[in-house]
This record gives sequence, C-alpha cells and structure tokens, in this order.
Amino acid sequence: MDVIKGAELLLSDVAGAARTLADRTAEANAALEELRALHAPGVQEAKAALDDAEKALEKHCKKHQTTIFGDRDRVDLKHGALLHGVRKVVRKAKKTTVDLLERLGFTDGVLVTKSVNWDVIEKWTDERLAAIYTERKSKETWGYELKKAKEDRHG
Repeated sequence: MDVIKGAELLLSDVAGAARTLADRTAEANAALEELRALHAPGVQEAKAALDDAEKALEKHCKKHQTTIFGDRDRVDLKHGALLHGVRKVVRKAKKTTVDLLERLGFTDGVLVTKSVNWDVIEKWTDERLAAIYTERKSKETWGYELKKAKEDRHG
C-alpha cells in the first residue's frame, strides 16, 4: 500500500470518528438540557424548601440557645447534630483600601501576586534568554485538518 494512501485512509478514520463523537456529544448535551429543564422547577422548589428549613432551624436555635446548648457547643439529636460556635472575625470596612495600607506602611496586609510572564519572555533575544538560564528549542508537532462535511443528515 502506498504511504500517502495509507495516511489518507487513517485521516478518513479520524474524520469519521470525529464526526461520530461530535454527533453523540451533541445528542447527549441536548438530552441533558431537556432533562435539566424538565427537573429545574422541582430542584428550585427543593432548594427553596431547604433554605427555608435551615433559616427556621437557625432562628429556633438562636431563640432557645440557652435551653438547647447550655454550656455545650454540640448537641446530638436523632437526625443529626446542632452546632454552635462564637469566633471573632475582622469586619471588612469599606474605607480599608490598598492605598491606605500602603500609606500607613502596613504592606504585609497587601496581597501581591507575581509570576513569570512567559508571553513577554517568548519575544526576548537569545542572549537575554541565556541570561535567565533558558533557550529556544525546536518543538516538532503533528496535526491534521478535516474538511467540512457536507450536510447529509436526514431530518
């Protein structure tokens, strides 16, 4: 068999498999979307009911905190456990800004993120790359392009 003909046959196999995958993925996504739409009202209703039940439980626990918890932070019941804790948290004030922290010299409270900018480095000269212990290298790639299939679907 001719090498080019062999490549053509293999590329044809890839094109067929890619079409099959695309078709099956589209079918699955459409079915999932229909299923989500079908069940969305029930899911939303159940989530709202859970939110309401959690709020009612928290309100009840706050109102009857001493009776329920006493000096405990956990009460085990038939359907689970009730937990209560108190901790100090820092209120996030609107006037607290990076500028304020820097003016006061409180730079440890400023988050700074640094990383190597490879997009910029990619454009540097070879000499500059050598200075940072790196270099350009050849990277071989293989790929293919598929021709757009004519629409031959029924429906």
